[in-house]
Amino acid sequence: MPRGRPRSGPPVQVVPLGGLGEIGKNCTALQHGEDVVLVDAGVMFPEEELYGVDLVIPDFGFLRRGGRRLLGVLLTHGHEDHVGGFSFLLREFRVPVYGTPLTLGLVRNKVRDGALHPVQPRQRVRLGPFEAEWVRVAHSVPDSCSVVVRTPAGTVVVSGDFKFDQTPIDGRPTDVARLAELGEEGVLALLLDSTKVERPGMTPSERVVGERFHQLFKKAPGRVLVTTFASNVQRLQQAFDAAAASGRKVAAVGRSMVDVIRAASELGYLKFGRDAYVSAEEANRFPDRKVLLLVTGSKGEPLSALSRIATRSHRQVRLERGDTVVFCASPIPGNEATVARTINQLFRQGAEMVYGPTSGAHVSGHASREELRLMIHLLRPGTWCRYTASTGTSSSTPSWPRGWGCLRTVSCWARTGRCSSSRPGTARWPAGRRWATCWSTASAWATWGRWCCGTGSTWRGTGSSSPWWP
Repeated sequence: MPRGRPRSGPPVQVVPLGGLGEIGKNCTALQHGEDVVLVDAGVMFPEEELYGVDLVIPDFGFLRRGGRRLLGVLLTHGHEDHVGGFSFLLREFRVPVYGTPLTLGLVRNKVRDGALHPVQPRQRVRLGPFEAEWVRVAHSVPDSCSVVVRTPAGTVVVSGDFKFDQTPIDGRPTDVARLAELGEEGVLALLLDSTKVERPGMTPSERVVGERFHQLFKKAPGRVLVTTFASNVQRLQQAFDAAAASGRKVAAVGRSMVDVIRAASELGYLKFGRDAYVSAEEANRFPDRKVLLLVTGSKGEPLSALSRIATRSHRQVRLERGDTVVFCASPIPGNEATVARTINQLFRQGAEMVYGPTSGAHVSGHASREELRLMIHLLRPGTWCRYTASTGTSSSTPSWPRGWGCLRTVSCWARTGRCSSSRPGTARWPAGRRWATCWSTASAWATWGRWCCGTGSTWRGTGSSSPWWP
């Protein structure tokens, strides 16, 4: 069989329920016959116009229709945009959930009665016609993996969030050897994280942030408040290390930060001295120059700890002149105004702010363009699809897939509800079926051999008011 070509028999359908053309809400269904497995089930934080909405979750209605059987859920890593929707999914579907130990440790804070099954990298699990395997990748949270799903029609790889960090904090780099072996075995399709596709070169190592922490913590005259994703365990480890070197006690402010530190330390992924970690109340008893606060709210959420500190409504923490606030995150698209408002409020209270791309306090956990090229060269997929990128980001780099070593390139943009081919001079799949286009942003499904979009709104050119599911 030629590398990456579909095998004969029923096709495998790849159904993005979220994460295409948007940042967050990552959720992908793979279907063969009536059997379905789900890769991730994340949430997305609402944009400003969604008044009264706290979280945006994938539409799981696809799983209820057509007699489909959900066999299980496969997790890539523990960030909220990949696991935050599980409490909603498992209310209706009582299925086994598979993931690495830390990933399940973070999920267990949300789902205490689910059937959680820990797996290790390179371990395989059989679910009906599917066989899943986890391959370690470097990311900002330990225990991150790409998920390889072998189906009767061929092998589909969901990259998850990744980068090729050669000096990761946990000492576990991306398993390049296994990725190359998969490329030799043959990959039908690759779903590739393209969040940072517009950035040339390679993403810097996470260790860059640790060096900056040591500089900031030593020279800060008062308290230091570091805000970052709570699940960014590697950054938390570097904050603990820099705090110990500068003689500071560490306290967590925000429920998710407290939960992640507890889970990661219990599982051995976060290490610190017995006396290094104190409660937020205990931190108030130490001199300001001896305190580091790890605070939630780097995404500008209105009810987060940092937002309440900025509006002076937090009951435990009051900002004072001489305090330093370190923003260890870049704004999520759509949240820029909210983050800027929070920063302005902190400035008004006299805080010293460290933020922005030149601060040295943040590096991305996502692959840049050369790393995406390397992943494609390792796996050599027959077809690949970019996801976790805004349509503007994707369309601003129209030539980046060409000449990267795969048989053809397929690009899915959920923002417009359209699947299209970047193959020059044609919009046809080899089978001759033209791409269908539709109006909405709800979801898209694709079959290797024929691609379409399905949504709950009107189809362009047909006038149908309901989606067509195969």
